[in-house]
Amino acid sequence: MRKILYYDRLLTTMLFFLFSFGVVNAQIANGTIYGNFGVTDSSYADQSNWDQIVENVFGSEYRVADWNDLKDFYANGGDLLDLFDGLGLTKYGANAFVTRDGVRNYSSTRYYFAARHEHNKPASFLDHDNIDNYLITLGSWYGTKKIMVVKKSIVTNSDDGTIYGNFGVTDSRYADQSNWDQIVENVFGPEYRVADWNDLKDFYANGGDLLDLFDGLGLTEYGANAFVTRDGVRNYSSTRYYFAARHEHNKPASFLDHDNID
Repeated sequence: MRKILYYDRLLTTMLFFLFSFGVVNAQIANGTIYGNFGVTDSSYADQSNWDQIVENVFGSEYRVADWNDLKDFYANGGDLLDLFDGLGLTKYGANAFVTRDGVRNYSSTRYYFAARHEHNKPASFLDHDNIDNYLITLGSWYGTKKIMVVKKSIVTNSDDGTIYGNFGVTDSRYADQSNWDQIVENVFGPEYRVADWNDLKDFYANGGDLLDLFDGLGLTEYGANAFVTRDGVRNYSSTRYYFAARHEHNKPASFLDHDNID
């Protein structure tokens, strides 16, 4: 889609966010969230209803984490040890139930889990897969464990918006002088706000993959952009409004930049 110029002002999509990547949300009664992942504080039996437990503890926006979610997280530059630390799985061998390709169990008595091995898997440990030479290992066993969860990656919760992880973007374009806050509330509800440039900087500083984020939001082309605020302010001057643009290390010479990431 081309940029739209109207009365010499750029019309573009509006970027917004729900909460920051990499920040522990301690307000969950029986669980911990770190970035897009989470884990139950309590342990549950292997044959319990994991899906219902996740909905009860975290709500409908989360699901049981799949082994492939961890592989994708790592492939996109995520720090798995930082993630496990943030989830409270800090000790060698710490683990939590996950699915593998959507399946919970390897056999009738062995259920999949992700374990922290820091490149040193025990010889007796039956592994089904691993990430980064057994930094994290996919195992299976019976009994009780915590359940790892992940935020449903892409959710379209209205006719005019898409959410990817903790960020989102409107599908429609709005004028620079329109009421951004009201638009966000109308499209996504009162729990959302317009994203600030500092949210993107924090996301990147905490290991977030910005190109993956922009891809997930549908901002896939070079130069794709969306309105943001900077330190809570919408505009640089009376006619110039802030936006975040995808330049992939190749900013046009004529582009007036106020800051950049990586």
